[in-house]
Amino acid sequence: MGVILRDKRTDIEAEMPIERAADLMELEVVDIEWAIEEFGVCETDVHICFDPS
Repeated sequence: MGVILRDKRTDIEAEMPIERAADLMELEVVDIEWAIEEFGVCETDVHICFDPS
């Protein structure tokens, strides 16, 4: 699964594999998948992650 990851500090977005986003967000892939399915986004203090489709 590919996701868009936005850095809240710089407002820069990048599309990447969910595994890479999980590393940067310091979360587990399943937690990101669950949040996106449940809320449409997964958010931390520094990042926002969402499905590009």
